[in-house]
Amino acid sequence: MSGAPKVLGVRAWQRWALSAAILLIVWRVLSLSLAVHVASSNPSLALVWRADEPHALMQAAKAAMEEGDWVKAKAYARRALQVDPLDGSMFSLLGQVALLSAEPTVAPQAEAQAGADRLTPPLESIVTPLMQTALRHAPTDLLARAWLAEDAVRNGQIDQALGFYDRILRIAPEAHEAVLQQLASLMETGEARELMALRLSEQPPWRLDFLRTVSAPSVPIETMEATFTTLRVRSPLTVPETALQVGRFVQAGQWGPAMSAWANSLNDAQRASLSMPFNGSFHEPLAAPPFDWELKAPLGAVVSIEPTLFGDHSNALRVEFHGKRVDFHQARELVLLTPGAYRFDWRYRLSGLVTPRGLDWVVDCAAAPHQRLATSELMKGHNDWRQAELRFQVPPGCGAQWLTLQLDARIPAESLASGQAWFTALRLTRLSLDEWRSAELAVH
Repeated sequence: MSGAPKVLGVRAWQRWALSAAILLIVWRVLSLSLAVHVASSNPSLALVWRADEPHALMQAAKAAMEEGDWVKAKAYARRALQVDPLDGSMFSLLGQVALLSAEPTVAPQAEAQAGADRLTPPLESIVTPLMQTALRHAPTDLLARAWLAEDAVRNGQIDQALGFYDRILRIAPEAHEAVLQQLASLMETGEARELMALRLSEQPPWRLDFLRTVSAPSVPIETMEATFTTLRVRSPLTVPETALQVGRFVQAGQWGPAMSAWANSLNDAQRASLSMPFNGSFHEPLAAPPFDWELKAPLGAVVSIEPTLFGDHSNALRVEFHGKRVDFHQARELVLLTPGAYRFDWRYRLSGLVTPRGLDWVVDCAAAPHQRLATSELMKGHNDWRQAELRFQVPPGCGAQWLTLQLDARIPAESLASGQAWFTALRLTRLSLDEWRSAELAVH
């Protein structure tokens, strides 16, 4: 029995050692959990619980950066890399510290006047390898990818920069606007436009957004035109894309370039049937506005193109109103008429069109929307197909005109409408001076 106390002592010690080990494991799990839990909100406290918690070290480094304490920020980032050497975000963070803690130097005066401010080569040689390492370990690190894109631009490696920006646009919707603006700014050179056209010909998902950005008024119109021209050689423009280019020219009042850009989007059959207004019998698929019909249906109306049943395969513009107040002026086309006298002809049919005033065609100067050139007679009620015309003059200085079908309403109460109307065989004819005078005499 003399050995029993020794056995009991050994067992007691084993139980104590086991309990201590369990407590240590629990403590490590608890401290790890607490450190992870407070790493974002209170990194300093998290590091008290666990000095090597990677996320807390990153947050502490970011906090030090915000305070301008570059030494502490670098120390936290390096500690984090010792814990996790493959954490690409830490390399990116070190790159940020190197950037923010250094002052950029200004290039010689001649280059500075050309806007060629650059970081000193030693700083680039520090930051770029860090960002490259960051991207290898963290392919979704946007900061590293953005830095490398800008570095490629600085070094004239436009194709490489486009590759970086392409990836950012695909994985980071929140960065779209800034990246697209940057891409638009690169289109000043022919090399960049050629490389961009090649990339756009691959139909990236951001193609239309880029063309919308390069068509904005903030981009020089010469740059916009050159970008679209270069792209068209490699890849046909869609109707929405053509509308962006044409719309920019129209906004600038450059009617000739607008018409040329629009005509380039037509097929051979459409070019052969060019007339004023274009597609006056609505037999062609709608091309890009505004030199083909711009048709929109406001609330309370339906706008469609349907067969006329004349037996000649012609179509008609159909407008249907649903007995509500409707602000209708969304069926229109831009035409380019030189100064002189004109006759606008059309055929129309009405079915129970009830409205206080009626539908009418109006002609306005595009450069001065409030300069109305002509207004047709009001159309309402019920009638079978009927011919109608409107004569008007285009004055000098009115280089383009809007031809618009609208519901005439001077006050909201007059915009109430129900019923249907069809229009086809729309045609503009230039009149000689004698024809105009004869028409004036007939009226009076």
